[in-house]
Amino acid sequence: MSKRRLIGVSAGAIALAIASPAFAQTASGAAGQADASSGAASNDRDIVVTARRVAETAHDVPAAITAIGGEQLSDLLVDDAASMIRQIPGATLVTSGPAFIGDVSIRGQGGGRISSSESATGIYRDGHYAAGGKFGGRTLTRLDLFDLQRLEVLRGPQGALYGRNAVGGSLNAIANKPGLHDANGWVSAGYDSVEALDLEGVVNVPLVEGKLAARVGGFVIDQNDGHITNITTGHIVDQSSSTGLRAALAWKPSDSVDTRLTFENYYSRTPGFGSLGYRATLYNGQPLDPGIFERVLSTEAYAHIKQRALYWDTTVATGYGDWHFNVDYKHRTGGRFDEDYDHFLGYKGVVLGGKPVTLRNNEKESFENGGAQIYLSSPQSGGRWSWVVGVDGLINKSNDVVIVDGSATPAALRRLFRSDLSIEKLRSFAAYATLGYDITPKLNLNLELRVQNDRKRIDFDRSASNAASLTAPISFEMSRSWTKLLPTATLRYKFNDAQMIYARFATGYRPGGFNTNIPGDAPDAEKLIPYDPEYVYGGEFGWKAEFFDRAWTVNLAAYYTETKNVQSLTAASITNPQFILQNVGSNHIYGVELETRGRIDLGFGRLDLNAGLSTSHGRFNKGAETLDNTGVIVDLSGNRVNRTRDLQLNLGGVLRVPMGGGVVGSIGANMRTEHGGYFEPTNDDKLPNYTTVDLTAGVTIDRVQLRFYIKNISDHVYLLQDISQNNFYSSPREYGGSIKVAF
Repeated sequence: MSKRRLIGVSAGAIALAIASPAFAQTASGAAGQADASSGAASNDRDIVVTARRVAETAHDVPAAITAIGGEQLSDLLVDDAASMIRQIPGATLVTSGPAFIGDVSIRGQGGGRISSSESATGIYRDGHYAAGGKFGGRTLTRLDLFDLQRLEVLRGPQGALYGRNAVGGSLNAIANKPGLHDANGWVSAGYDSVEALDLEGVVNVPLVEGKLAARVGGFVIDQNDGHITNITTGHIVDQSSSTGLRAALAWKPSDSVDTRLTFENYYSRTPGFGSLGYRATLYNGQPLDPGIFERVLSTEAYAHIKQRALYWDTTVATGYGDWHFNVDYKHRTGGRFDEDYDHFLGYKGVVLGGKPVTLRNNEKESFENGGAQIYLSSPQSGGRWSWVVGVDGLINKSNDVVIVDGSATPAALRRLFRSDLSIEKLRSFAAYATLGYDITPKLNLNLELRVQNDRKRIDFDRSASNAASLTAPISFEMSRSWTKLLPTATLRYKFNDAQMIYARFATGYRPGGFNTNIPGDAPDAEKLIPYDPEYVYGGEFGWKAEFFDRAWTVNLAAYYTETKNVQSLTAASITNPQFILQNVGSNHIYGVELETRGRIDLGFGRLDLNAGLSTSHGRFNKGAETLDNTGVIVDLSGNRVNRTRDLQLNLGGVLRVPMGGGVVGSIGANMRTEHGGYFEPTNDDKLPNYTTVDLTAGVTIDRVQLRFYIKNISDHVYLLQDISQNNFYSSPREYGGSIKVAF
């Protein structure tokens, strides 16, 4: 996109920001008087967040933040990472098949990644760092998005307070807490066109009035149909199932102490990586899969993931501030077995040297993580000064085994037969502080600083997986340590309680790591194993405003960032079918984002609306270069930064109409459209332009809610990712319904 076009789109965003409240004024009249109980919180003033480690409304945070309440998430059909991303301006989902390896990219950060690399977005659950590992830990899971109070998405670098990996931003999913006073709950049952049975429920029970309460919830989802067929057997290969349980106990022994213990158990069975990719031709150009939803597979692999997590959160209020103690532990096992690797590489049914080629891929990981943080925040009525000081620590360990087995005659294929064992450990410690000062009643300066040390270590051993293998044994131990200073400064000016402007300088940092897909024939292979951290810094200018008695909000932000030591996918050698991560140089990214949401009283009902519009662009700086899949050096200077989009637009709305006798009808729509950009930094393949629309309709009769929905009503299917000539596509149209009973 040219600068002239970017300015044009930016001007359009500003015009929409101005027009939105004008439209609301025309349509609403007495907007703001609607009963909040009739629907979800519909503006930023209604949602209290902890984006800066203190409780404040989303409207008061001087940064680009998307805050969505739990009921609104339900209205928008948000139940996985893909549907969540459609509600966030400037965000894309970087995926290649199974959900457990999907990444969230915000503002063009994180376009390059491998399964063992760090995410470019900070992933948090109730303020606990939740990322890490190969089988998950790259985005929020189905359980993370279950029974939510709210979702907070901070866009732009967040390194000072959220530390690890927040180069593009951070996600924080906050679950509903046990209520100390009222016993309540709900159960629901749903069914859809891919034969997915979805049973869910939550019960909240006060055990000691005002002092002790428990909240227990869970779900069982069993999908027996899908869209992808293995024509060899006639089986559906994209079936899935999952179960989740969350049990929380809240205790308030006094007015100044709150403590909560949460246990979670999650299981997921999803298709393996190789089963989902559409490969049109073999390595020699002969046809393979006849259609994008048809596969020619010898095996149908599935990934099994089991995870248990424990969270402990305590707040102690004192006269000089509030102490926060947060501790967590997580253990996850994941595995994918007997994947059809010869299909993935394009050798399905091929006979070479008088022997059929068979390749099978297997992987199993055990991941363990422990974290803790302690911080002290200033009293809510601290005068002109505010502050937060804290420390946190994180330790995790991953044991991973990859085995590629089979039979083949060519030497290049026999070098793939290997057994890899890697043990990777991380130790991370940090101290951080913020200091805010009201220079005048309207002007505030806030300074933040984080000092973080990360140390990683890997022990790796590679051996032959069978007697025919030509794999060269590799064994190494390697460690790296990085210490980073991550400052942030924000200047905010409030015209009044309803309107402010701000300027923000922020930094972010994503640690380096180690590649294990290094072929033995690569020159100076040991130099390709480690890669360095990437570092981001940039500025943001924003305007936030409320109109019509807080019924309508408008948030506008413009940003510019520089990224050093960009981590990007490259080829290790011409014979290596897998990718590695390397630092390719620097880039710069800039863009504009607009969010507006509100409610309109139509007399006969209430209309809740939300909209997000963003445009982003960026270029690689002089000297940036990478290897293509033939081992040739490609100059990236001037190339567009991958995963930046010319246009991203989401529009959503729900109309609720009281029909008398305790009956409320509703109808809703949610649209997302994206245009422009490239998959990779070489700019060889353009990202597809797409538009999807979801529709919902429902009726609530007292405590019973019936709802029907259609996802992707136009049945538009588009390319999500292309990896080694394997194409991964979005889902076609799906429809279903549910019944929910509250008690």
